[in-house]
Parts: sequence; structure tokens; C-alpha cells
Amino acid sequence: MKQKYILRSLKKIPFLCLLGITIVLFDGIYDGILPWPSPFHITLSHPDGSDDVLAMTDYRRQNIRVSNDLAFQTESLTADNPSGEDGADIDLDDSGADDAINDIDANNDTNPDTHGADTDSSDSDTGSGFSDTTPDGGDAEHASDGLISTEHTVPGSGAENGDADTPEPEQTALGEDGLPLVHYMQVEDDYFDDAVFIGDSRTRSLQLYANLEHTTFLADTGLTIYTVLDKKLTPSTMTTKTTVTDYLTNHQFKKIYLMLGINEIGTGTAESFCRSYGEVLNTLRELQPDAIIYLQAILHISESKDKEHTYINNAAIIERNEALQSLVDNEHIFWLDSNPAMCDENGYLIDSYTFDGVHLQAKYVSLWTDYLKQHAIQQDVFPVFQSPFPAPQPQAIS
Repeated sequence: MKQKYILRSLKKIPFLCLLGITIVLFDGIYDGILPWPSPFHITLSHPDGSDDVLAMTDYRRQNIRVSNDLAFQTESLTADNPSGEDGADIDLDDSGADDAINDIDANNDTNPDTHGADTDSSDSDTGSGFSDTTPDGGDAEHASDGLISTEHTVPGSGAENGDADTPEPEQTALGEDGLPLVHYMQVEDDYFDDAVFIGDSRTRSLQLYANLEHTTFLADTGLTIYTVLDKKLTPSTMTTKTTVTDYLTNHQFKKIYLMLGINEIGTGTAESFCRSYGEVLNTLRELQPDAIIYLQAILHISESKDKEHTYINNAAIIERNEALQSLVDNEHIFWLDSNPAMCDENGYLIDSYTFDGVHLQAKYVSLWTDYLKQHAIQQDVFPVFQSPFPAPQPQAIS
């Protein structure tokens, strides 16, 4: 019986050997093509002495991925720059790729054979761990003129800004008077909706005939620079009297148009008049800090009125207008001289435009209004330093 049992067992040996060989082959194929380990867990020898088949599998797959990545990078660089010039001189052949793979696997910071690659160990794009040394021990950044420099400059250092042209701040354009040049723009009636006009009887004519229905006027006959703040008058928006100071304390405006001076010609001097005018402007700016101020030149008188040789004459008006211009800064206070729109070539108010040589006739008030519309400042962007808007020429109205 024992002999028969032994003979039957011997007959099974070839089958068991064949089964074992089949399992080994299947395990190798399984680990090579599938992302998970073999269920048989057959132990093989790892190159670094490890007995874990999973470690061997991961090692093999890592090398395959790195090899493919380097091959792809080499093909891309060759396609982008076939000649290898202008710094794109990375040319990894098969042996170079093998060396790089070995270096990565060993976590070595040096690469014995990079074939002139300008790879920096600090370069996060490659992640290869190549060092900054060349095969002969020189710095990679100086190995070739075509290599990309690895030097980094500190902001504000001489290496970064030494030879660079620092942009100069934009210079403000100045006029002959030393003030910034201002670009005036054309506007419509609604520009004056948040404006207040302060003045004497001439401004009253503007209130009556300019058709600015939504504009505020603080004007009164006989008003002067000496009484403007405290004299009681009737605003265009009220039926009761108040002072300019009280009204501006309770109402805020974006623009202030001021014209005074014809009633003051016979008193004081141009200097004292200008000094009092400046004090009023300071008060207006305190009461209306968000408003720009248009300081209007005193309107000239007609030639016939001037020849009467009274204290009201163009010479005195011109002298005071020149003094008033010293109060302008073209930032908060702007000068407006509407005389060219209503005067002849000699500077006289055209006789046909006036009924008394001083005040405009109702139908010619539009000349004054048109001038103001052509000389407006856009508040949210002022001052814009450009050439002045050309003054309109006098024209007759039928």
C-alpha cells in the first residue's frame, strides 16, 4: 500500500511544478500591468535588498513615470528650439535620462551628466533636484552665455534699478502767469443747478433774463464787496430776506459765481479792494468747502459812458481786474473774463448791447450766459491742465 501511495504522489509532482511555474509567471505579469499588488504575495528580491514586492512595483513604476516625463520634456524643448540656442540648450539623450532617473531615486543633489542643462535646484518647475554645478565643477549659470541666470535681485537694489529709467512724475503745464492751464468744457443749463450766483445789479439781470430756473441767485442792487456777507437780501429761492452768510451756512453748493466791483470804483484803491475781496473769498471757502469758485471779471462799460469821465471808467475797471487775478489759483478759484464776448476790439462794451452804458439789455444777457456755458470746470476731475478754451467773439443778436 505504501508503494502505491508513493507512486501516486510522484505522478503529481509534474502537475504541481507546472502549477507553481504558472503562478509565478502570472504574478509577474499581474504586477507589471495592473496598479494593485498580486494577491499571491510571492516574495522577490528588491534591488536595494527589500523583500516587499509592493516596494519593487512602486520603484519600477516611479522610474517609468520619471523616464516618460523627461522624454516628454526633451521632446518639447527640442521642438521649441531645434538648434538649442538662446538658453534652451537642454539636450538629454537616453543616457542622460537614465542618469537623471538614478539621481532622483538616490535623492542625490548632484547630476554627473546633465549635458549642459541649465536646470537650477531651486527651480520649482523641474523638481528634478539638479544642482547648480556643471561636470567640470563650474557654476551652471556661467557655463554658457545662453544659460538663464539664476541670480535674483532684491527690490530697490542697484542690480535691479541701477540702469533703469525711473519714470518722472507728470509735470503740470503752466501758463504765462505761472498758474496751471485749465481746460474749459461746454455744458448745458443743468450744470448750474447746484450753483449760486452772488453779485450786484448786473447779476440781477442775469437772474431775470438768463432762464436758469433751477439756479440760486443771491444778488441785490448796490451790493459791494464790503457789504456782501452781511447785507440782507432776498434769495431767488425765498420770499424773505436773509444774509449771504446765513444762507450759505444752511445750503451747500458745488459752484459759486461771484461778480462785484462796479459800485466800488469810486472808493479805496485797487489794492484795498483786492484785499477785501480776498477776505470774502476766504469766508466763502470756509462756508462752502466743497464748492469751486468762479471769480468773474468786472464787466467793462461802453465807450460813450467812458467818455463821460466820471469815476466809473474802463481804466479803473481794468486795473482792478488785474489785481483780482492775483487771487486765482486755478485749483479752487478760477478766473472768468466774459468781456471779450460783449466788448469791441478796443475793450468797450458794445453800445447796442446796453441801455445805460453799464447794464446789458435783456436780449443780450444770453451772450454772458453762453460764455459761462463754454467755460465750465468738471468738478470730479479738475484741474485738467491743458490749453484754455478760446474766448468767443462778440456777435450781434437781431
